[in-house]
Amino acid sequence: MLRKIRAHLLEMTEGVRLEGTVEADEAWTTKVIIQGIVEREGKLTIEIIDNLKEATLQKQIRDKVERGSKIITDDRIGYYGLQIGYEHEKVNHSQTFVNPVNRAHTNTIEGVWSHLKRLLGTIYHGVWKKYLKYYLAEFVYRYNYRNVPNLFSHLTYLIFSPRYCLY
Repeated sequence: MLRKIRAHLLEMTEGVRLEGTVEADEAWTTKVIIQGIVEREGKLTIEIIDNLKEATLQKQIRDKVERGSKIITDDRIGYYGLQIGYEHEKVNHSQTFVNPVNRAHTNTIEGVWSHLKRLLGTIYHGVWKKYLKYYLAEFVYRYNYRNVPNLFSHLTYLIFSPRYCLY
């Protein structure tokens, strides 16, 4: 049943569009590269990616983030070129965690990585690579609906509504 619920959550996370001030970063988990994009005080999206090349990193951002938004990333060369269509600010983490000129930082997405790695390392001991996308979908759902008072009731409503019914 949990696998069906996570599969449903994966479907719910597809097509999410982010806007405003958005942070993007990549991380390694269970020997897999993932890229996260998060709105400040807003929604999150996480995707499994194959590599850290410019085309891959920028494609995820262009697919998920509305044009004209402010994108804040680290100084990875793969993010260069985002100034076309976006307001792109960078932080050089080898020197500082907050850009002294424009006060740009990626602390929101770094906090997401901290929570995700703690969850995968302590609660879900060793997630198989083929199931990782489902656990990431659950994590994204929990993050995006973190302000809903009764998350279980909200999920039950979504699952049993006629549009999303799992049976």
